[in-house]
Amino acid sequence: MTGFRLWLGLAGLLILAGVALPYAVLPGRGGAWDVVLVWSAFGVLVIALIATAVLRWRG
Repeated sequence: MTGFRLWLGLAGLLILAGVALPYAVLPGRGGAWDVVLVWSAFGVLVIALIATAVLRWRG
């Protein structure tokens, strides 16, 4: 169960980062490319997190 807790914690941190970075940090100092890079990195990390969960899935 500790693997699931770690995965769930990482998912929570990723969700918080997805809210905090583009709406709290970037508007004051980020350009258009910064926003694109943040959302691209966020998407890649979400895909990696889901892939990790599916690869270790046990039915």
